[in-house]
Amino acid sequence: MESETAGDAGRIASAVELHARPPRAGLAPGRVSARTRRPASGPRAAARLTAARPRPAQIQLTARGSVLGLFITCFLAMVIAGWTGWSAVADLAFVVAGGAAALYTKRGALLALTVSPPVIFLAACVCAELLTASGTFATATGIFATLGTSAPWLYAGTAVILVVALCRGVSDEIGDLVADVRGEPR
Repeated sequence: MESETAGDAGRIASAVELHARPPRAGLAPGRVSARTRRPASGPRAAARLTAARPRPAQIQLTARGSVLGLFITCFLAMVIAGWTGWSAVADLAFVVAGGAAALYTKRGALLALTVSPPVIFLAACVCAELLTASGTFATATGIFATLGTSAPWLYAGTAVILVVALCRGVSDEIGDLVADVRGEPR
């Protein structure tokens, strides 16, 4: 008896809901299309909806991958800047590539990236000058001139990397490192 009452209550509720809505174009009054039905609710329906939606591909770099990607980007930009004379290309490439590297690096690998930008920039600068300069004195002069003129951009790029890494949780990694050095259990 109770199941018949529950079934009748469900039919009455759906009939009230059906007549409360205005009819859609192309449907006869009293007919319900699949699009006008209420979506299912509950944990099973939520699981079906999340399983049905494709997730966008998320790039997750390791510490080595992000450092290597930053180095390659800086090196290529410095070579282009050396050939064209547009030093701003290398500076902007460092800032943008550093922010992207910090954004796409896995959690747990951010600490290695946050301490390496100045060294990466120096290594890329030395390699690019060795490739593009004509002699030893020109190479040394080019390295010092590039580092001197790019210092504000180097600071800005390092700051961008640190801000993005802090937002993504590098402070937890620092806490884990301190605990490991002290020998404390996590």
